[in-house]
Amino acid sequence: MKTIIGVTGPIGSGKDTVADYIAKKLGIPVFEISKYIKDKIREAGLPINRTNTMNFGKKIAKEEGPDIISKLYLEQMGDIAVISGFRQPPQLDYLEKNANLILIAVDADPKLRHDRVMARGTVEEFPELASFLAHEQEENSGDSPMRLFDCMARAKYTILNNADLPALFQATDEVLEKAGFGPKKS
Repeated sequence: MKTIIGVTGPIGSGKDTVADYIAKKLGIPVFEISKYIKDKIREAGLPINRTNTMNFGKKIAKEEGPDIISKLYLEQMGDIAVISGFRQPPQLDYLEKNANLILIAVDADPKLRHDRVMARGTVEEFPELASFLAHEQEENSGDSPMRLFDCMARAKYTILNNADLPALFQATDEVLEKAGFGPKKS
């Protein structure tokens, strides 16, 4: 059975940094849920932004099935890989049934997350913290298939990323060790 180290968390939490770190440390590939979505946005000739990413994520879930990205990545990978960016529970459901899924949630203080994404220019449409948080709540409620908070609640491990990169990597190493990927103690 294939092993997936899944990483989930809100925008600006550091989830992709954690996923990349794990992939490099273990010498395994990393897949991002958002890459599939962004490729579809590019095919449509639209700009990559938060609104289009969320809208296309919903469209893909409706038209191709809510677990399509998990299915495709499981087919493409070898024995073990990292997949980052889970926002829909059916993505996790599929992997729990068809692979050994080890799920890690990464989170950080909301203001810190907002500051990070503003600094890198990835949510220009939500320049105020209040609008950023309101959009986050909106995309996780109503008829939206996006349920990031539900995905995070299913994680076996949680990393809080409120400090610097060395602290994040140390916390990640501790999680990897607990999950059986770190150095064995005698």
